[in-house]
Amino acid sequence: MFCTKCGKEIAEDAVVCIHCGRSVNDIPLVRPKLKPAGANVRTGLFANAFAFRGVIGRLEFILSYIILVLLSVHADSVSCLWNEFGVPFFDLMFHLGSGGEWLYIRLVSIWRTLLWLFVVWFGLAQTIKRCHDTGHSGWFSFIPIFNPLFLIFFSAKKRENKYA
Repeated sequence: MFCTKCGKEIAEDAVVCIHCGRSVNDIPLVRPKLKPAGANVRTGLFANAFAFRGVIGRLEFILSYIILVLLSVHADSVSCLWNEFGVPFFDLMFHLGSGGEWLYIRLVSIWRTLLWLFVVWFGLAQTIKRCHDTGHSGWFSFIPIFNPLFLIFFSAKKRENKYA
């Protein structure tokens, strides 16, 4: 039998709940409805893209890396354009004036650093969650070459694991 006030299990012949002190004489013998574990967890593709906890399937993992490749290509092409055309192109767009080269170099450096941080954080989070889906620790993501093949081609564990 369960107490309807605190939800804890009590003895069948108990008169009061030993946890909260409520009388059980007029309490119905029905266990209160509790939220299932993980009821507040968002679901769907990229629901918790930057979190290191949880699991993701193969589809989300593959889509994540397609996005990362596209972002990397974009960053490299923008950097190449900036390096090719240099400060004059950038100066025409933003009217930097004298000392514009210094500002140009700083802005490009900041842009590349922020994009790099985004790509590394997102990629690592998605890889660790995929490791969890296959029943392995996130440290497994640091094994080179074998790791991406394993995470793409192996399916998830059919049973509950400690990460899901």
